[in-house]
Formats: sequence, C-alpha cells, structure tokens
Amino acid sequence: LSESYYYKIRIEDYYDSSDYDESDSYFTLSSQSITVTSPNGGEVWSPGSAQSITWDEYISSSIVKIKLYRSSDSSGSYTFYQTISTSTSNDGSYNWVISSSLSESYYYKIRIEDYYDSSDYDESDSYFTLSSPSITVLENFESISDWTNTTSSNNDDAWIISSGYSGNGAKSTCSGYGDGDIISKSFYFSTEGKLTFWFKRLYVSDYNNLYLLVDGDDVWNATAYEWTQAEVDVLSGSHTISFETRFSGTILLDQLEFTPN
Repeated sequence: LSESYYYKIRIEDYYDSSDYDESDSYFTLSSQSITVTSPNGGEVWSPGSAQSITWDEYISSSIVKIKLYRSSDSSGSYTFYQTISTSTSNDGSYNWVISSSLSESYYYKIRIEDYYDSSDYDESDSYFTLSSPSITVLENFESISDWTNTTSSNNDDAWIISSGYSGNGAKSTCSGYGDGDIISKSFYFSTEGKLTFWFKRLYVSDYNNLYLLVDGDDVWNATAYEWTQAEVDVLSGSHTISFETRFSGTILLDQLEFTPN
C-alpha cells in the first residue's frame, strides 16, 4: 500500500452504501520514522548558549515540530515543558538558542514530531542536562614560577609579580622598540570554551599592547587604560597559552579563567 498523508476510512452499511461515515481528517501511512541524534542523553548544555538539535529525517514530511520535555527526577515520568519550534524544515538540524531564563535541570528530553502527524515522533533516549558552566581559575598570578618566562630586552626584567586586579598580578615593563616579554604555560581543555583574563596598560603615555598566543599563533591583542576583562575562544585539547608584550610600556595581567561552552 502506498505511503501517503491523505488516507481516510469509510465504513458503510453492507446493504445500503448511502449509509456511511468517514474519518473526519486524513491519516498517514508511512514506514518511515524520525530518529533524534542530539541531544540523545548525557549532554550538558548551558542556558544562554546556542546548540544544534539534530535528527535523521526518515520521513517524507518537509516540516517538523520540536518540543522540550522535562521530569522532576530520573525515575519520574516526563511531561511537556515548552515548544522549541512550532514549524521548522525537516533538514536534520535546528539551531536552538537556549533562553538564559530556562530552568537548570538534569532531566530534559527533546521530542521531534511530524508536523502533520504528531503520532510519528522520536525523543531523546535518555535525559540531557541544562546547567550553567562552572568557571575554572587557571592562574591567579600570585606566582608565575611554573610559567616559562623570557624577555628580549637587554635593559628590563621579564614578567614579575606585582599588584593586580584582585590581589597580586603579573607585570611586564619594556623600555623600547623591539623589546618584549613573554610567559607561556600548557593547559589541557576537555572541551571547547572561553578564556577570560583581566589586563590594563599602566600609563596612558605607553605604546604597547598585550598579545595572547595559542600554540605560538597570535589570536588576540588589545590595550586598555582601566582594568578590562577580555574573552577569547579556545578549542579542546592541549594548548600552550602565552601572554606577550611588545614595544615600550607597562602591562598588568591578572586572573586567567576557563569557562566551558
């Protein structure tokens, strides 16, 4: 029997075919189904982040609905929580910008259903989590003895400990063109995320910027005359993080942190 969204059933009197009734609306015959692939259980996503909901689109419908379900605990029944999309293309992917006001919980599931036939659906196999990411302090710059610390200046020291944004911090002072200081240290990141740190140029008359390098490549540079927090994306894996000053002037640095996406 051919698959279609437009079938109806008619039941009529065996002896009088004018006495009958039919399905009020169409029903579907389909051997295909939807399969949710992400989030499918175990993921940890953050309110306020953007995430990809993905599925295998094994149905002929061109449109699907996406809904969010939630349970109060791991063994309890889960119920409808909110609609993520009332209508989106059945192309296997949807960019979900998660509201920052959405409640944190360990017990969410996604349901994707045929727009025309809500009985044709799939859900996350297990619960996923919505939780604000934890911040890891990588370095408070009370000491930099475990950083590789070098200078290209003949007249000045390399990075030293001085006053910082909150307590102590690191300070680089260079006296002229071609001078520079660099501190480097390797870190392992289990997931991609963001590096944040505080910095400032000590004197308005100075000329130098602060540079951030990842594995030897420049990825960011700036200057500021007041304490300013900078943010830089970093990929998962092992990376060497370096802070470098170039040209004359004094830069202060403090509180290097990592926040997973």
